[in-house]
Amino acid sequence: MTIKRISVPIFDNVEVYMSDEIMKDCPPWRACRELKFDHDPNDHEETSGYVLASTNGDIFMGINAGEPLKVIAHECVHAAWEILDFVGVKVNYKNHEMLAYLVDWLFENYIKKFKISID
Repeated sequence: MTIKRISVPIFDNVEVYMSDEIMKDCPPWRACRELKFDHDPNDHEETSGYVLASTNGDIFMGINAGEPLKVIAHECVHAAWEILDFVGVKVNYKNHEMLAYLVDWLFENYIKKFKISID
């Protein structure tokens, strides 16, 4: 398993941890105990990827290596939504451009960090 950490440039206090595998244990980040999800972060046997968010702005994306690009894009949408929620940007049908740019940025970083070919 490989974990890559990136800082979101426009939001200084947001860190994104990207993994090429779904973890069997709680993600190794400083706010693991502060996850704001109601489900068990270890209960991912039937999924290809997931996003967990902490109350301090940390985001963890776990996506199994070899998953199709659509799974990466799907999880990037979840991650972007969580980031924008944390920084107080309310996304709706009239205000979604920042979401689009952030999804693009997350997707591009995931592809580069894990050297995934999109040919």
